[in-house]
Formats: sequence, structure tokens, C-alpha cells
Amino acid sequence: MSGNRVVFNDNYQYNSNNIKETDIDVWVNNPTVLLDKNTLFEIWPTQKMCYERKINAMSRLIIILTILGFILTRSMKIVVVGFITLIVIYLFYYQNWYKYNKNNKEGFGSGDESSSDYTPIINVNIPNTNDSYNLESESNNQTSNTSNSTSNSTSNSTSNSNNENGTPLKEFVKDNYQRGTKTNPLGNVLLTDIMDNPDRLSASPSFNLSVSNDIRNNVKKMVQMLNPGIKCSDKQLFNNLYDNFDLDQSNRVFNATANTRVVNDQTAFGKWLYSNVQFSGKENTPEGAIARVQDNYRWTDP
Repeated sequence: MSGNRVVFNDNYQYNSNNIKETDIDVWVNNPTVLLDKNTLFEIWPTQKMCYERKINAMSRLIIILTILGFILTRSMKIVVVGFITLIVIYLFYYQNWYKYNKNNKEGFGSGDESSSDYTPIINVNIPNTNDSYNLESESNNQTSNTSNSTSNSTSNSTSNSNNENGTPLKEFVKDNYQRGTKTNPLGNVLLTDIMDNPDRLSASPSFNLSVSNDIRNNVKKMVQMLNPGIKCSDKQLFNNLYDNFDLDQSNRVFNATANTRVVNDQTAFGKWLYSNVQFSGKENTPEGAIARVQDNYRWTDP
């Protein structure tokens, strides 16, 4: 018998026996799964198996009995009976699959399938921050008609070039942020990171749809890791819409910390407060209030 293999909704698997991660599929969709070396000797369905493994185990048993019966009796009736039995299993599987999809037709199931095609293009503009700048000249430029027309044409050309040369969101998050794991779904700074990984990146923004799905799936894998006795936890614990909704409600109270790096950017913070500028963010004046937000990335046009 194979080890503790689990199928998750995002096609990730946890395997306590270090078996190579592969997708468990029904032989109707992929006949070669019957010859998979990791599940080749599963010929009797058990309660610990997930639905797909039970179908494959019954099919292997029928094929073996059909071959043995034909060798012993040399009768084609055995082959016909085995073939009809496999057809019945296929119809049984299709009926349950159709019933499951019909009950979930409202579309509020797992967002993994719908989010797989969600690959928007983003554009990251790095603001040109100088140590010295003049707020008065900027305000004058904004009030002049000539500068307005010039800035509009410049912004249009910039936006067009950004749309053509954007970066897919998933690739940007993967290359510029710390990905969560099943032992640290939110990607927070661990005590071991202080010595082992002091230059780690910031955690991925959890408000993004793809990152939110990754966090949910990492939580599911963490549950499986902490409870190895549960086989196929996606079927037993997260099988329907309510279970996944309850999981999201439970995850809502967990958040990433304010700073997800080992060392915060003290240099940038010091420049923001005390750099040699006309009006700095430390002043309790209207100009200081403007200085506190003008270089904030929230106000940067993407």
C-alpha cells in the first residue's frame, strides 16, 4: 500500500512517506494512473482512501480478476462481464461527479479554478525621489495650463508603454516577495530567520486573490501535516462550500505582522523624517502633512 497521500484543491499534495508528488486522478481521465508505482498495489478500497483512489482500486481489482478468470476458463464471458463492470463504475463515477457539480452551481466554491486564469498585468513605477525638492515649484507647475497639457500627454504615453511592458502579477509576487509555506502560511518573520535568513524579502500581500488562495491552501497542508492520521483531508475536512467558508472565517483572525522583514528600512524612514529638504514629514504644519504622503506608494499612479 502507498503512503499517506493527500489531494488538495490546488493540486498540491502532502506526503508523509516522501513519495514523489503527483496528481491523483481517476483512470477514466488518465488510464496510466492504474500503473502508477505509488498506488499500483491498491486493489481493495478502504475508508481512509479518497474517492478517486477507491475508484482506481476497484478498477484494478476487476481487471486482475478478469485476467485471472480468462486464463483459467478461456471464456470470453469473463472478459465481457469485466468490461461491463468497468462501464458501470464509470457511470457511477460520472453520476457522483455530475451531482457534486450540480450542487455547487452557485459558483461560490473554491476560487482556485477561477483564479488560475487571473493573471493581470501590473506596472511598477519607481518614484524618482531626490534629497532636495521644492514644493513651490511643483505647485506652480501644476497650476499652469502648459504644464497640464504636457503632463497629460506624458502620462498617456507612459501608461501606454506600461501596458505593453507590464509584469504579470503572479511573477512579480513570486520574484519580489517571500512566499508562504505550510509551516508559515502568512510568511511572517520567524525567530530562526534572524540568524538563518536575515535578508529575507517581505511577505506577499495577502489582499491579492492569488496570494489569498495560496495562504488558504498552505493552511490546509498545515492541518494535514499536524494530523497525519487523516487521509485526504480535502475530502474529510474541506469537502463542501460550508467547510471552506468556515475555514476562511477561522483564518480571518490571523494576519501578517506590520513588518515582515528582519530589519526594517531605517535609512528610508530617517530620510522621510529628517532629510535635508525644505519641508520634512516631522513638522506639524500643512507642508509637513504633504511631505508625509507625497512619496507614499499608495499615491503613486501605477
